[in-house]
Amino acid sequence: MDVPASITGLTSALPSSKDGPYTFFHDQFASLYAWRNIGTSDYNALQVTYNVRWGANLQGQFNYTLSKSFDEASAAQRIGPYEGTGGTGDDLNGGGIVINAWDPLALRGLSDFNAYHQVNGNVVYRLPFGKGQRMAADASPVLNELIGGWHVSGIFRWTSGFPITIDNGFTWATDWNIEGDAEPNGPPPVASNPKNAYVKGLDIGPDIFQNPTAAEAAFRPEWPGESGVRNNVIGDGMFDIDTGVSKDFALGEGKRLEFTWQTFNLTNGVRYDVRAAQPSLSYDPAEFGRYLSTLTTPRFMQFALRIVF
Repeated sequence: MDVPASITGLTSALPSSKDGPYTFFHDQFASLYAWRNIGTSDYNALQVTYNVRWGANLQGQFNYTLSKSFDEASAAQRIGPYEGTGGTGDDLNGGGIVINAWDPLALRGLSDFNAYHQVNGNVVYRLPFGKGQRMAADASPVLNELIGGWHVSGIFRWTSGFPITIDNGFTWATDWNIEGDAEPNGPPPVASNPKNAYVKGLDIGPDIFQNPTAAEAAFRPEWPGESGVRNNVIGDGMFDIDTGVSKDFALGEGKRLEFTWQTFNLTNGVRYDVRAAQPSLSYDPAEFGRYLSTLTTPRFMQFALRIVF
């Protein structure tokens, strides 16, 4: 226990400490992190998959998932005591930390990755031109190299919104070392995820809420004994369309040249990352729920050329 005070972040000389000037234990507080296998999780879902083939040239797959996932924490077991807490500071809660040891399951709620609805699909279509196809089946070798061997494909993904926890504003009503989460004063505000939110008539940009000031007023810090409520606001979700165009050129004896043109985020859509917003009651109302990063990347393309043999 007799270690330099640089570990504690306190001054080296603590005349008021009854245990000496270099004592690790400080009179005001102490904490000890420990792992315990008391966590629970539940995942319930309806999953529907439809595989279809339209003739020899067109095939696709479509998936729909209706689901709900609950847990006390969604952080990985391998992380350290301050990692994966869902915030930017050491004390921000949201990960695998118990606030009230007498109520260890108090923060049971939606999993961080929960999305009630997920839809995705993919399609691959070989254009019906050239040798062996419906159109221009008797094309000359030169013409066949131009119009044959073309493929187009696409991938689509959409999800409903992901959840976020409202931080209590850096208060320690129940646990001195670890914050709890905010408590709603009533029904939590509905996230509208506008690209232009307003505070006192000023456009503050993308935000979870259309009216951040009113949304912040709908929550309060937790009281002694409370842990707060976890993941009770639903933010933005995912939307993405990727496409591909490819062309095969025969090189003889089982060899071919493949040209590929791929486009990611075809529509250049923007979806915001609710986990990075981290709304806190201590922030300026103009910052409450403001989106800081996106789930999507801007549209970009890539080209590739390869030999298959």
